[in-house]
Amino acid sequence: MRTPGSLFRQTATVTRPGEDWGDGPQDGEPVTVRCRLDWGSRRAQGPDGVEVTVEGVLLCRHDVDVRAGDTVRLPSVRPDDEAIRTVHAVNPAYGPTGRVRHLEVLFR
Repeated sequence: MRTPGSLFRQTATVTRPGEDWGDGPQDGEPVTVRCRLDWGSRRAQGPDGVEVTVEGVLLCRHDVDVRAGDTVRLPSVRPDDEAIRTVHAVNPAYGPTGRVRHLEVLFR
């Protein structure tokens, strides 16, 4: 069973870092995704096997293309306070049938 879309009530903007063509790095096209944001410190293991403390978890649909190193502009309580974080790791959350239910995007 997939995670219901009604749980993803917030939106975040994901931007992939681009290549440097000589005039500075050009970021990729920003993509807005529906998500659920859970702030809170926790220890997590990244793709390189190193444990770090992350600031929060962004839960999003299973078909969103998010990778480690991407920049995420997170929703905020106040309009003048934007939270921009870097994705540390993306972990799939599996359901009882073995299918991916949603993605856990860890950021710091």
